Amino acid sequence: MEALEAAIKRGAHPSAQAPEAATALRKEVEEKVAQGYARLIPWTELKKSLPSNIRISPIAAIPHKSRAYRMILDLSYMFTLDGIPWSSVNTASTPSDPPLQSMTQLGQVLPRLIHRMATSSEDEGPWVFMKLDIKDGFWRMVVPEDQEYNFCYVLPQTTPNEPIQIVVPSSLQMGWKYSPPYFCAATETGRDVAETLASKSTLPPHPFETMTMNIDEELNLFQIQHPSQWTEDELPERLQNLNRLLEVYVDDFVAAIQCTNPQVLLHHSRALLHAIHSIFPAAPDPDRDPDDEPVSLKKLLQGEGVWAFRKEIL
Repeated sequence: MEALEAAIKRGAHPSAQAPEAATALRKEVEEKVAQGYARLIPWTELKKSLPSNIRISPIAAIPHKSRAYRMILDLSYMFTLDGIPWSSVNTASTPSDPPLQSMTQLGQVLPRLIHRMATSSEDEGPWVFMKLDIKDGFWRMVVPEDQEYNFCYVLPQTTPNEPIQIVVPSSLQMGWKYSPPYFCAATETGRDVAETLASKSTLPPHPFETMTMNIDEELNLFQIQHPSQWTEDELPERLQNLNRLLEVYVDDFVAAIQCTNPQVLLHHSRALLHAIHSIFPAAPDPDRDPDDEPVSLKKLLQGEGVWAFRKEIL
């Protein structure tokens, strides 16, 4: 109990206690609680029946390029109390079989893309690219119920007299050393599903597919100059022999295809979108919360998922 009280007294990392960061953190916690990814428990209630494995670590707020802050739980935080060292969650973590092999492909994604393009024939036409991003990926990986207390942290107070509240996430946290391999195991599986779906001759429509098909005038012009219109009868065989590459880099799904046929591009959009939702299901309609959509709608609306000749993919 003394160790927990000491951790609570320390509270959040100074970066998360700054007013702007604390406001952003509270908003994120409210969203995650509403979406079912976390619980907010008053410390006065929690300490009445403490789980044996509860750990409280400091949460930090790191400035981020696409949002105000990225919240990272400092699960490497260690301290000494009355001369007794208390290990961090990362130090004490010894899962029996973490899927470390899921990360072995990360360093091969870019070389594979370069090699495939460099060895392709220009006679087959130009390459086009698209990318889909998973929103809040770690939060979509639920941990066993008896392990979620390893990821607790103190919600910064807005006033000195505000009751202390403990955030109990039910998902993987950024800051745990084994979060990346577990998450990559899921996204690599999603890539495998996409590959299987892409090899099929037809796929059902997906509600987000139109946001990948806003083909600009440049692409339309290129099709006129280099027609690659395939009939429906030809499509199955063409798909089997298509020069394409489907990759995933942590939370970014990337497609590269040497083809400008809108039918083919739409087919691969569907393959990737359906594959992602097969691993990271969306909330069922009509209650779908757009903020809880696994495919980043914000980035789709910004045009990141549109097929294009030039695309920042990694």
